[in-house]
Amino acid sequence: MTPTPVGTQRAPVQSPGADYRQRLFARYFSTFYGVLHTATPASLEKDCQTWKDYFRNLLPQDKLARILDMGCGYGSFLYFLAKEGYSHAVGVDVCGEQVEVARKLGVPNVLLGDGRDFLEKHPVEFDCLTAVDLLEHFDKEEILSLLCAVQRSLKPGGRLILRVPNADGPFGAKILFSDFTHELAFTPNSIRQVLMTAGFECPEVYPEGPRVHGLTSAARWVVWKAIGVLLLLYLGAETGRMRGHILTQNLIAVARKPGPMPPGELER
Repeated sequence: MTPTPVGTQRAPVQSPGADYRQRLFARYFSTFYGVLHTATPASLEKDCQTWKDYFRNLLPQDKLARILDMGCGYGSFLYFLAKEGYSHAVGVDVCGEQVEVARKLGVPNVLLGDGRDFLEKHPVEFDCLTAVDLLEHFDKEEILSLLCAVQRSLKPGGRLILRVPNADGPFGAKILFSDFTHELAFTPNSIRQVLMTAGFECPEVYPEGPRVHGLTSAARWVVWKAIGVLLLLYLGAETGRMRGHILTQNLIAVARKPGPMPPGELER
């Protein structure tokens, strides 16, 4: 039997389409992710640069930190963590196809199963939990329940790092509707709201704009900044406020569980 996705409750009345996510996630790699992306050792190495640009400075300084990557897919982010020297990182995903691909690629510590069940079995265990492109697969009630389970699974002072579609951006709908399993998109305000409601504190939100690695990416960055200024002028004209807007297709958020921070983390 295919495990139920994280936080999903089975409908009491069964019908051919009752649990559409179960059907979609059973073939998620062959019908969606693997159609759009390659999954090879070379692609894992290429992905590392992306993860490094956006997430390296958000991760714990302690390389022995216990990290859980929720919805780890075929292990791209988990591979990055291993390359960065994090020796106590584990990933869990409900899609058997993706887990099989990860294992064939040699990505370590990838587990098949329901992430919500995994969290409940590991209370107050992790220093950091990552959820990259995960929350958008669930409805509002499931998201709040899942975040509360995440909070319970973190140690005091532990952090949650996540990436979600950004409804504030002009192309937020592109990300939201690009995957039939997506339910929601977020804004900086709404992701802060739900994180604080789930018991997290100090939520910070960041854009995911282009990074400069050469002439081509520098040109892209210049064009992106120029277009961003025009969009901010538009928003300023309508609302009288030009600050605080995040306009990238995705946004990154970081929050922590109340409690003392590990030694050295205060220096960040």
